[in-house]
Amino acid sequence: ALFFLKNQDNEITTEEFLKSVESSEKFVLVQDLRGAENTEQRRAVINCGIDLAGSLGLLGKEPENIKIAAYEGENCIIENRTTSIAECEPLKWGAIAFNVKYGQEGTKFYPNRAEIEVSPIYGGRCLISAGQAE
Repeated sequence: ALFFLKNQDNEITTEEFLKSVESSEKFVLVQDLRGAENTEQRRAVINCGIDLAGSLGLLGKEPENIKIAAYEGENCIIENRTTSIAECEPLKWGAIAFNVKYGQEGTKFYPNRAEIEVSPIYGGRCLISAGQAE
């Protein structure tokens, strides 16, 4: 028997991504600080991750099913411990991942993840709701 997996690198619509979020119970939020060079840039990435975690809670997602990690240099900081990024990546398997990093402000959606770029100009709205992602 042949099995075909939907290509995980094909961009999808916001609506398709929201359906994935609504049907999933497992989430990983990655605050990727590797490209953030100063406190202001780092704060934008961290605040976006915090906002996303809060909005998932408002959607009724259980806090114990939301893992939050920070990537810095070669390290992954998760649950008060430091490990390698390579060891953190498998947390995304079977989960919806939100990868937040410093960049040109914008979001791209894929079947199992959102790639979110924020900048210091980021106005404090980084959330996902049943109606729309912002």
